[in-house]
Amino acid sequence: MSNLASEIGVSTQTASTYLESLSDWLQPLNVTIERYRGSGIQLRATERNKRQALASYLLQYFDEQLIDALFEIERDTATADWFDYLPIALIKEINTIERSYLQSSHYEMAVNSYLRFFNSISDCATTQ
Repeated sequence: MSNLASEIGVSTQTASTYLESLSDWLQPLNVTIERYRGSGIQLRATERNKRQALASYLLQYFDEQLIDALFEIERDTATADWFDYLPIALIKEINTIERSYLQSSHYEMAVNSYLRFFNSISDCATTQ
């Protein structure tokens, strides 16, 4: 725990408190944090649940950055994959699919709905 604490620049007690909060947040997503005295911590979940937890985290805390990244990709000004989680080629493909589907209807997706849709599709694509 002390290595984690020093890595993120907090006390051991604060790191432990953060892990408890994170564990509570992950519980409904079927992801658990296991602590091993003297050897570290480990996330326990299926790969799919881990990816869904990451997507939920990104949507909850980085939605504005994700929207900015999508605009950069649309304008071909993006230079790196977003958090190494979503390859640019995959994002472009998802955007193409979404546009072609919605063009045939009279609907538009709200930003939050689009981000959830986007993360769901990318989660499916990256786990296969």
